[in-house]
Amino acid sequence: MKMKTVKADEDKIFRKLKPKEVVWILCVILLIALLTVKSVYFDPFKPVTLEDEHTLEIAKKFTEDHYDGFFYKYNVLDVRIIKLRAEEDTINVQTRKYVLGFFPFGDQYFILDN
Repeated sequence: MKMKTVKADEDKIFRKLKPKEVVWILCVILLIALLTVKSVYFDPFKPVTLEDEHTLEIAKKFTEDHYDGFFYKYNVLDVRIIKLRAEEDTINVQTRKYVLGFFPFGDQYFILDN
């Protein structure tokens, strides 16, 4: 009775990647990097005027009060204000949730009384 060696099974697990697989892995890494740059630098609302800054502070206070769960406390989930529009007596706010601060997964819209 012959015994199988473990070495033969290890060779099947750790094989060399084919060139096509390497290209796909590099593409995925590049797309994740682009998504990270977009999420961190281009998504958040940037105030232009002093009135926008005041409105942004009101919206930030609302989002901090509204999103106060376990995952938000330990920075697993993050919320950013994407769009902000102040009208006569209301503030329209669009927020977007992120996993680990990079991967967007949901938008919500709020109307706040001014």
